[in-house]
Amino acid sequence: MQYACLFAAGLTSFYKLQSPALRAAGLGFLFPGAGLVAVCTVPSIVSFVVSCALIPFVLFAWFGMGGIIFPITLWTGTAVLAAVLARDTVFEMAAPLWSAICIGSIIYITYATSTASAAARKKREARNKYLVEEVRSNQAQAVEPAPGSREVDERTLRFVQWALELGLSPKDDFSYHDVIDQFQTSAIRYQLYENVSDLGLYQNVYCPNFHGYLSQAQRNSIEKSFSKKVME
Repeated sequence: MQYACLFAAGLTSFYKLQSPALRAAGLGFLFPGAGLVAVCTVPSIVSFVVSCALIPFVLFAWFGMGGIIFPITLWTGTAVLAAVLARDTVFEMAAPLWSAICIGSIIYITYATSTASAAARKKREARNKYLVEEVRSNQAQAVEPAPGSREVDERTLRFVQWALELGLSPKDDFSYHDVIDQFQTSAIRYQLYENVSDLGLYQNVYCPNFHGYLSQAQRNSIEKSFSKKVME
């Protein structure tokens, strides 16, 4: 609905306004850089090519950093640039051309995603059926393990020890962490979340009756995730 409003506003601006600059800028509502095509000069076409090349990087920055300002800046920036580069006339075929491109793309994307969703639903049904049958089979064949057979071995305990040391370290101690970046999957917050998950799994499966420093290490990891260094 939001894009439909932008689409309508863009076409209305292109066909109702008299100023070539405002007409080109209005057409930019349809797609980032569409107004540059309407200007149809060598600088505007080069700018359009550059703006299209920037789209993947802008989307990556948006995804990677949560920087919503990047796509907004690109979209509005190309519209403003189209107004600046506009001459006395505009390329009249730009509006129907971009209308066809945008509507056709929406139809294709809708069809492609609907087809992919239908295939995914079939896969989900098949997997769910398999899981139900597999669980029933496991329950029918389940044998109680021999006493002591599920004890944690020494190697695994060393991993548990490291997780405990991380959780029991001071709030400002990040020596147990790999500090690479703070906006993607190597961020400290994910390392802390995983530590809570690992210790919680160990506690649930192997020593549910023990709390003490095991529970404290989990609480410390949660509290450290709220610290300024991590939250920033």
